[in-house]
Amino acid sequence: MKLVPDGDKLEMRVKGPNVTPGYWNAPDLTRSAFDEEGFYRTGDAGIFLDAGIPEKGILFNGRIAEDFKLLTGT
Repeated sequence: MKLVPDGDKLEMRVKGPNVTPGYWNAPDLTRSAFDEEGFYRTGDAGIFLDAGIPEKGILFNGRIAEDFKLLTGT
């Protein structure tokens, strides 16, 4: 797992034998879903529980692209 800056958040990306190698018969989707090192872009943001001691873990911090506007303007 690695955290990658994306705007004002850190995106959690994962790689390993438990992660799918790609989308079946969809090379374009596969290319956009994985970074240049083969890490899957989850779209989830995370922050360290304690930045000084990363071993304490990571907290979910929403989604990278969760900003949207409703018809009400919210």
